[in-house]
Amino acid sequence: EIVEAYLGRTVKNTVVIVPAYFNDSQEIKDVGIIVRLNIIRITNEPTTTAIAYGLHKKATSVGEKNVLIFDLGVGTFDVSLSTIEEGIFEVKTTVMILKGISAN
Repeated sequence: EIVEAYLGRTVKNTVVIVPAYFNDSQEIKDVGIIVRLNIIRITNEPTTTAIAYGLHKKATSVGEKNVLIFDLGVGTFDVSLSTIEEGIFEVKTTVMILKGISAN
């Protein structure tokens, strides 16, 4: 309702962004059905960040780019390495570090 009020029109399709290590996509799809939304894609935060960066840099970028993404979340610190080339975004790896846990 909030989004529809802001946009001034009905929303039927959506992309859902989840944390880096979210693993219950079926539950999100089920909720989408309940609230009558067509969830066209479920993507994690590092991928979404890479896409936003790639779209922002598209006008000035040529060739393959490796992008290191830092996600300073509430309970975790995620680092992802992504490659962007010709509109294709590929997350190579994501590492999650729990905050407050030291390697020492």
